[in-house]
Amino acid sequence: MLTEHGKTLHQTWEDLPKRPGEVLPIWQDIKAVCIAAIMKHLWILEYQPPEALIVRFMGSEVVRLGGQDNTGKDFLKTRTAPENRAKMLRIYSACWTTPCGAQLTRILRTKGQDTQLLQTVFFPLAHEREGHWALLGLSEIVKIAPGGEDDGIADYASSELLPPEFIDIGYGIPKI
Repeated sequence: MLTEHGKTLHQTWEDLPKRPGEVLPIWQDIKAVCIAAIMKHLWILEYQPPEALIVRFMGSEVVRLGGQDNTGKDFLKTRTAPENRAKMLRIYSACWTTPCGAQLTRILRTKGQDTQLLQTVFFPLAHEREGHWALLGLSEIVKIAPGGEDDGIADYASSELLPPEFIDIGYGIPKI
């Protein structure tokens, strides 16, 4: 189930202008006024063949959650464990090839702190360059339980990733 910010992103994505004949909004056409209400929570990843997802925008809250600004860097190499990169690229690519949204939930546990969920919701965007596409996403933390005796340090790479939940935007959902 989408959080309030996730629902707002979904509606924001639905309201983005589309060029005549285009199924998806084109990321280069997005104006700040269209996303202003949730901009600090947003990110944009651009797929560059053959296997890069370049961070094109990170809102201030996304930078705070991640501990650093990765704008211009490959998200898969900077924020995804090597053993998970192919899986994550399949999930992100599935949202482009079968136009749909997705919600990813990561369970974050750190010693002596609350158990939290990192919920990430994203939707596909078209791109002006052939072979490229993009994702418009939003990430937020939701606390679910008081601290436990976990030894781990919460970050995107070491957290437990639940199976993706795809969001039908009129074209079905992928089978991955």
